[in-house]
Amino acid sequence: MPDQGSQKSILVRDRLILALDVPDIEPAKELVALLGDSVTFYKVGLELFMSGRYFELVDWLIEKNREGYVMVNSVEHLCAMKPFIRRTLAPWPCQAGNLSLVIRLDGSFAPCFELYGSDEDWGNIYEGPKFDPDRLSKIKMRCTPTCLSTCNFQVCHYSSSFLYTFQWLAKHAYSSVLGTS
Repeated sequence: MPDQGSQKSILVRDRLILALDVPDIEPAKELVALLGDSVTFYKVGLELFMSGRYFELVDWLIEKNREGYVMVNSVEHLCAMKPFIRRTLAPWPCQAGNLSLVIRLDGSFAPCFELYGSDEDWGNIYEGPKFDPDRLSKIKMRCTPTCLSTCNFQVCHYSSSFLYTFQWLAKHAYSSVLGTS
């Protein structure tokens, strides 16, 4: 019998990701206002991204996040998107290889998806990790200004203090209990 993947039950509403493939920010806002939390996940479509009003959209998302909308991205991550797009993002304390890793299909490790294709020997599932902190720090000084990994940025943000960790737990517990997005 072929592998059916995870047997975890996923709510039907959580399977829907609505792409905001509209020409401008106003129709995107109208769609989000109309559909609200009946859609759990929204994504910015290419046409909207290329509309020239991307920074206005980021500001709107920051405003909604601060109003209490549960989002994958923290306000800090959303704020970092502007310098990222402008290519002025300073190196940030990425935790790839420290608090997270990727296991490749052959069982070898990579610190993150961005370095998945690296020829570096980062270790494997049989011998364990070989993440040298000095080597990783040097690589991250080069790659973090051009990377804004949601996963690693969030790990960095939420693990930077007990208060942020508690904030993440509370935010996700609240949304799970009330069924809000």
